[in-house]
Amino acid sequence: MKKAAVWLICFALVLGKSNVVAAHLPHVIEKAVTVVKRPEISQAFYADLEGEAEIYRIVSARDFFLHVGLLVPDLPHMRKDFLVEILSRKEDKWEQLSLLDGNSHTWNKFFEPFAGDRYWQGPEISKQVQAGEYLVWVSNPDNEGKYVLIIGKKDSFKLSDLLATIKRLPQVKLFLAKNPWTAYFNLMGLFILLAVSAGIAIILLLYRLVKAKL
Repeated sequence: MKKAAVWLICFALVLGKSNVVAAHLPHVIEKAVTVVKRPEISQAFYADLEGEAEIYRIVSARDFFLHVGLLVPDLPHMRKDFLVEILSRKEDKWEQLSLLDGNSHTWNKFFEPFAGDRYWQGPEISKQVQAGEYLVWVSNPDNEGKYVLIIGKKDSFKLSDLLATIKRLPQVKLFLAKNPWTAYFNLMGLFILLAVSAGIAIILLLYRLVKAKL
């Protein structure tokens, strides 16, 4: 059991060195307006335009580093003509902060090793912004098609985020037209297996230590 804990630590270090652990916290979106919490944390919003544009609202009480990027699943007949308009509220009006145009961008294939999925990588922007309210407006001429909106770049190592990722991965696989059971046949599944083994080892070790003192 002690070996499992050692292997978990070693595996986590390897993931960190290879940037695999920097996987985005996933969200599967089913509504037109989404409030983005903790916009500096790396998050992926999986969505499908169904006749209307989709809006992501950010409100921050402090200055923060804004990163917005666009991915499209590497599936047949996926469209890439998305527009991502980023608006900043100035007093009583909205001003355009940036515009990401999928039509004018050269898309490149991208493999995400942590979950084992393939995407087309589109335009992105990163910049320091002031505290305030922002809107990220995603659309295309017909308001149809699947996309993944990336917001934030900072890695999160909170246990709650890890558990949320584990829970949502089957939904992500369904979004990507895959069997949900494949959600854990990858580095994520190996990490979970090692984490569970290490957790059991730690519990047993603590139990033995407490029992020895009684």
